[in-house]
Amino acid sequence: MSTQPHISARFTKHVERARKSKGAALSPLWKPTRHHWSANNPEGVINLGLAENSLMHEYLAEFYNTNLQLQPLDLTYGTSLNGSDRLLDALISFYSKYIKPLRPIQREEIVTGNGTTHLLDQLARAICEPGEAIMIPAPFYTAFPGDFYLRSDVATVKVTIEEKDIGGLGEVRTLERELERRAAAGEPKVRAVVLTNPANPLGFAYSRSTLEAYAKLVEKHDIYLIADEVYAVTVFESDFEDPNPFISMLSLDPEEVGFSRSRIIQLYAISKDFGSNGLRAANLVVQDNPLLVEAMLVSGLCLKLSSPADALWSALLNSPKLSTYIFENQRKLSEAYKLTTSFLKGHNIPYRKSHAALFVLIDLRAFLDREADNPELEVVARFVKEGVYVSNGAAYSVKELGHFRLTFSADRPRLLEGLRRIEKALSLPPSIHLQA
Repeated sequence: MSTQPHISARFTKHVERARKSKGAALSPLWKPTRHHWSANNPEGVINLGLAENSLMHEYLAEFYNTNLQLQPLDLTYGTSLNGSDRLLDALISFYSKYIKPLRPIQREEIVTGNGTTHLLDQLARAICEPGEAIMIPAPFYTAFPGDFYLRSDVATVKVTIEEKDIGGLGEVRTLERELERRAAAGEPKVRAVVLTNPANPLGFAYSRSTLEAYAKLVEKHDIYLIADEVYAVTVFESDFEDPNPFISMLSLDPEEVGFSRSRIIQLYAISKDFGSNGLRAANLVVQDNPLLVEAMLVSGLCLKLSSPADALWSALLNSPKLSTYIFENQRKLSEAYKLTTSFLKGHNIPYRKSHAALFVLIDLRAFLDREADNPELEVVARFVKEGVYVSNGAAYSVKELGHFRLTFSADRPRLLEGLRRIEKALSLPPSIHLQA
């Protein structure tokens, strides 16, 4: 009998780690992704954990089905492995109106890819040596460490930010102290800091003064700033007091602030602002750094968007109804947020106010079973048993046990039923706010 063919040691290690994850933190996720709830499948699981926006799915599905116009050239490798000219020009137009870079974006400053994961994976290899690190203020998007580590062997340095410092200058000072400590201790070099703006999982936009402090930080320490701006136009009216408008890192003045554009790597995608996670289309922008762009494109075929995704994103960005779509999406987000927070307040469940992105961080410490091996995952298991998935705060490196990220950007029937199932899982009385 033959033996098992060889699997590399590095990927065997990753498989073992993934098996442990699937047996613990990620196991509740598989059921909702494979057993979706719908009107035709009422026994399915409602996913209020993943950052997916279904509020405009009917519009988007109709738009995509109507506007997918492929040309013979789309059936070839096209004019470039880095996206079609139509997409690059559509992105430039979108950036000019909504991202508002100080200096207009040029085609040669854009790198496109089949999702942010592949772009970040390639980026880690481009700017870091194996064993070096990328620093991220916590809490943060749960997939970052895997994006940087799985193929590039780049470590994530998690820096927990105290509540009073989140989003402010104290956040930047905390990062600087850790940079200085690591340098003094001779620990592996940090090559970049990640800034997610608007923030995930906290749902707020950063102030201009904090963005400027980040720019000065990376200049002082001779590192990059990876600005994840995938929620750029996913902002909405809410109960958040005096929210900051979204400001892109690309809009800052390098001469006035005192930093080099070449250090700023801005990331964007179709997934969040345009509710299209499954299309796998993203881009990054780097100005005044042609060598980094070249490095990203060394294996451009691995990043190449499919022609249908390229064509659909181009059509959406060029649509004369784009501004109407964005307005309507923001209006629906505001309505869904109001419904969700009214539900939370009705049950005296504390939450962190939000005005951007697709979710709200809720405080379920009162519902934890402190005797459980993993109290947060025990709550998640209760949710899934009742047919709803909500992600636990530890997955996002939230400091204090008992917080959960609740995604509210679901169509109304799905959201209403999901909240009802949360009530059942937590043994709460029916809410007057969930009448259809």
